[in-house]
Amino acid sequence: MLLLFRLIFLAILIWMGYSSSVPMPLVILAAAAFYVIDLYVKYRIDEADSLNTIDLLRTTLRQHPTPYYLNLTPTQRLQFEERVIRFILQKEFIARGEGMKVTTEMKVKIAACAVQLTFGLKELYFTHFKKILLYPDRYYSTIYKQYHCGEVNMRGLIVLSWRDFEAGNVNNEDGLNLGLHEMAHALHLENGIQNEEYDFLNREYLRCWTRLSEAELMRFQVEKSIFKRLCAAPDEHEFFAVAVELFFELPLLLKQQHPEIYNSLANLLNQSPADSKTIILSNESALHQIS
Repeated sequence: MLLLFRLIFLAILIWMGYSSSVPMPLVILAAAAFYVIDLYVKYRIDEADSLNTIDLLRTTLRQHPTPYYLNLTPTQRLQFEERVIRFILQKEFIARGEGMKVTTEMKVKIAACAVQLTFGLKELYFTHFKKILLYPDRYYSTIYKQYHCGEVNMRGLIVLSWRDFEAGNVNNEDGLNLGLHEMAHALHLENGIQNEEYDFLNREYLRCWTRLSEAELMRFQVEKSIFKRLCAAPDEHEFFAVAVELFFELPLLLKQQHPEIYNSLANLLNQSPADSKTIILSNESALHQIS
């Protein structure tokens, strides 16, 4: 209907322009009116499309809720939904590999991982990482010259194997979650990039985590942990990403086996998943609450 109206109005405007009986000021006025109306129509169409997109994203999240989302209070769920929507609207999701197609459900699940990790912090959307590349399965990395299931690089890319991402979601108590792992890398890097999100992690808690992770990496060379992937972490960045997976998937066991690691991450991320419900701590009282 709107398109038909625009075509009719445009036809009238063209007729007025060619008609010698219509004064030129009236033609100019009609042209200006058409321009204003056309802008308004485009605005209403864009607004409707945007609202439809937001409704679709919100509905998709509610139809495919994560255990983390279900543990939130009703008010927190609404906040979580808003963050998921904003994250998706700020990213470009790109399908890679034969037969790969990015769906709304994929976007929502990936965004939910990022928001879960950052939900205890101020609103954070990994501004530097504007593109998320999705492969159907493990892919060959031209940077590292080997097959990968995921990576984050400073060119602003987060790359994921969808098969491995979904495998991490099937069992949320095995300590393996590719989405959380790669988003942890993105968070670690984003904190040091000088943009509008720069330096968002509490500096004191970050220093405590850095000292602890360095000490634990040294200790695990001699002593062993039931978490073999922690012992096998080659550096601080990988140690952080693996620890984040354990923090959210096996919080009680991590807190029991390595309370220092758990408490330090709880402070840094401002949340405590070992509680019966996901508890968002206040930055001012976090150390007191979980010590």
